[in-house]
Amino acid sequence: MPTHPYPLYEMVALLAMMLLLRQYEHRLGNQGRLFLLTVIGYAAVRFVLTTVRQEPTVLLGFQEAQVVALISGAIAGAFLVLPSRLPTAK
Repeated sequence: MPTHPYPLYEMVALLAMMLLLRQYEHRLGNQGRLFLLTVIGYAAVRFVLTTVRQEPTVLLGFQEAQVVALISGAIAGAFLVLPSRLPTAK
């Protein structure tokens, strides 16, 4: 079975993500939001691209990298959303 050039796919996807985030960097307000969006973007890229790899599944039909991507993306998403819902100190 032929294998996919996975590292090439990953480099192209991450380059596109970096260019997109750089374009909107000034609208994010602070570096923490940029970092969290980078983690979420990397987790999404990793989750999708791991489907073309030939690795065993470990949990509910997902590969280990997909499970880690889901967890890290969810944690970063929570940190991105939750502070905006908390009242700010004056």
